[in-house]
Amino acid sequence: MKAAEDLISRAYSPEEFQKDAPKLMNIISRELESSLTQEVPKTIKRYSPEEQLHFWQNDFSSSAPAELPELMEKVMAHSVNFHSKGYMGHQVAVTLPVTVLTSAMMAYMNNCTTVYELAMPWRKW
Repeated sequence: MKAAEDLISRAYSPEEFQKDAPKLMNIISRELESSLTQEVPKTIKRYSPEEQLHFWQNDFSSSAPAELPELMEKVMAHSVNFHSKGYMGHQVAVTLPVTVLTSAMMAYMNNCTTVYELAMPWRKW
């Protein structure tokens, strides 16, 4: 039970969040700057489905868990770079960088109007 409690405490730790948040923002900022300044734009590194499967199976079977920034670097390296000047668009809108910040805030608040009444004091209207 102690191990589970430690895991939960770490998952909700403000210190862990403060450690990872700036690292993730730096990863995104570097990627955005690189995307906008590359002479020869890179939109995607081509991997076959088998290569991708092999890469992620090996990564996830590792006995040592990756830190969040390290994992996100890998995910980004194996994903389509929609902010690349080489991306022409195909049924996917490119997000504005500020959306990263607003999405993070909305995800943290986990707001939706379907559960609005949860925070309402029960009283007669």
